[in-house]
Amino acid sequence: MQKIIPVVVALLFSCSLSARQVWCMLTDKGDEIPMYSIDYLLASDTEAAFTVVLKDGSRVLDVEKATFRLSQLSTEVQKPVSETVSLYPNPVSHTLFLSGYEDRQVQLVALNGSVIKEIRITQQEQGIDVKDLPAGIYILRSPHNSIQFVKQ
Repeated sequence: MQKIIPVVVALLFSCSLSARQVWCMLTDKGDEIPMYSIDYLLASDTEAAFTVVLKDGSRVLDVEKATFRLSQLSTEVQKPVSETVSLYPNPVSHTLFLSGYEDRQVQLVALNGSVIKEIRITQQEQGIDVKDLPAGIYILRSPHNSIQFVKQ
């Protein structure tokens, strides 16, 4: 059984901080996630890991340990990775195209959390052969976001 754990700790900490500092969650995978961007945590009664669900709908999967620290906000404005990355077609039957990453390692992950394969993205737009996968829902995971797709 999965439980949704609301993240209210961000409200408690943000009241007394200057505009340049924010509380961040540091995961065992090396992600630093500002608390204001976290929507909720998804935990299971049977697994030690949990999922961090962000307000933009992206997810950080299989987090086993998290710590918190006060971090400086960057003054540089960056476009979020989730807005620049796309998968198509979705649903897919043979070749899944990934656009927006270049020179990055990604993982193809089943819904149960098992890594099916690791893929090195070397081009701005790259095809991934998925025709041998059984039909179902999968996740393409990078260090900064996760995108869900359906294999027909």
